[in-house]
Amino acid sequence: HEVAEHLVENVSLFLSAAVMATASAGMLLFISPSLSVVTLSVVPAMVLGAAQYSKIVKKLSLSLLNSLAVSTQQAAEKMGAIRIVRHFAAEDREKERYGKIIDMSLGLARKLAVSEGVYVAAIFAVSNFALLGVLFLGAGMVVEGGLTVGSLASYCLYATNLSTGGLRMCV
Repeated sequence: HEVAEHLVENVSLFLSAAVMATASAGMLLFISPSLSVVTLSVVPAMVLGAAQYSKIVKKLSLSLLNSLAVSTQQAAEKMGAIRIVRHFAAEDREKERYGKIIDMSLGLARKLAVSEGVYVAAIFAVSNFALLGVLFLGAGMVVEGGLTVGSLASYCLYATNLSTGGLRMCV
């Protein structure tokens, strides 16, 4: 039941982000096709980054889950046989062994957190540099009279929506 709820929630979030990204891309093309080339040129880099990131996350997540399963199994076995552990005065050895397993899980969780932080930071950096390029080129178009200030502001808002929707789809 819980899995079905999460699946429905994830599909709903993905569809919402896809609609927002598609509508934003359409508005970008409508407002300024030439600026859209700059904005949409970032999309392949983001898609490739998301693909690489998903491979790393899958591998780390699986390792973390396996490590947590081992720690749970280890704890259950030793707690179930606590009399034997005490009989052989092996409490300290078992605590040390369990501590090593937990430390390994913690290390994997840290790697997973760092990889997520690097990924999100990279996506934000790429999208913000693209927005900066749009502002620079758009300001030149405003000076030349090819675009109004309001259109440039609208364009930037839609570009932000596109990057937010794209980020939600990739994560």
